[in-house]
Amino acid sequence: MKGRLLILAAILVVFSAGAAVVVPRGRQIEFAGDGLGNVVFNGSVHAGMGKVCEDCHNLDIFPMQQKGVANISIKDMMVGNQCGVCHNGKVAFGVADNCMKCHRQQ
Repeated sequence: MKGRLLILAAILVVFSAGAAVVVPRGRQIEFAGDGLGNVVFNGSVHAGMGKVCEDCHNLDIFPMQQKGVANISIKDMMVGNQCGVCHNGKVAFGVADNCMKCHRQQ
């Protein structure tokens, strides 16, 4: 019985640790952007704000997809979809007039 409890506890620790960060601290993901430059998603910033994967990766915002499949657009963000769910000027900085907070020119 104790062995089963230890195994169950180990499994729970592994799965809860995996859900503890959005993108690992110190890691950035870069997406192809438009003429403003690539978009950089910083895992350290989002994890530091207490965000976990499921906050964004769910059926309403960004379903888990194969890499390179997501079609992220400023039009969707401006009406409160995708990143705009939080980046609305209330929860986090708004996307309007803050292009260079995410876009990086080469």
